[in-house]
Amino acid sequence: MECFLWTVGIFPDPRHSSCRIELTKAIAILLVIDDIYDSYGSLDELALFTDAVKRWDLGAMDQLPEYMKICYMALYNTTNDIAYRILKEHGWSVIEDLKRTWMDIFGAFLAEAYCFKGGHVPSLEEYLTNAVTTGGTYMALVHAFFLMGQGVTRENMAMLKPYPNIFSCSGKILRLWDDLGTAREEQERGDNASSIECYKREREMDTVLEDEACRKHIRQMIQSLWVELNGELVASSALPLSIIKAAFNLSRTAQVIYQHGDDNKTSSVEDHVQALLFRPVSSNGHAQITMH
Repeated sequence: MECFLWTVGIFPDPRHSSCRIELTKAIAILLVIDDIYDSYGSLDELALFTDAVKRWDLGAMDQLPEYMKICYMALYNTTNDIAYRILKEHGWSVIEDLKRTWMDIFGAFLAEAYCFKGGHVPSLEEYLTNAVTTGGTYMALVHAFFLMGQGVTRENMAMLKPYPNIFSCSGKILRLWDDLGTAREEQERGDNASSIECYKREREMDTVLEDEACRKHIRQMIQSLWVELNGELVASSALPLSIIKAAFNLSRTAQVIYQHGDDNKTSSVEDHVQALLFRPVSSNGHAQITMH
């Protein structure tokens, strides 16, 4: 349900129901891939997995362990199905564009795995550059761009290579909110370094008090990124307004999803899911959200 909540945030317009369904599938697969690279795969297996995705060939599955074969098949079929839907509904052949986003994600995950398993903690800048890709922002927004299909031209399709700055700003906000919301839990599990951990290492911090100073710095980074993102909105752009709105909405949704982990006085993801999908709407037109 959390995957679907993301898509409701990115494009809430009722007309985009099918877009939400398709992107939910892609996000769900991304979460499985994230777990494989973080917790389950050896470096040799992860290298094979990454190579198989770059080849984009079902024959590449033969070299993979069984649990990776299932994920690979799901990714392959889902991406091809989405590309077919876009071709049928909007007339664009975009399989290469969709594949590129996944190849970038797998390459970034592998780089992160080598870094983490080698005991290296990157600089905050290095971390964030890679983490925007592993966070799935580029994948989600490129898929959204084509699924909505509004205002798509060959000229603005070319603007996706390299990914536009508005996508990067949105992805950085997502990743930083993700780290604020999940860093403590992930550190206890021994997962990969977060932006908070990278900044602490840069500044040689280790106390609880300094941990809070790091979190304050990350929040300030988010504020600065919002200034940059707003600048992208007012700047002239050949990108369709629909995808610009989607990039903004993704940043807003990241705060909704992760803020409870940074401030437990705010609503949790479960609260939002219940309010959106299950709780009756009251007479004033609002579903009641439980505050903890």
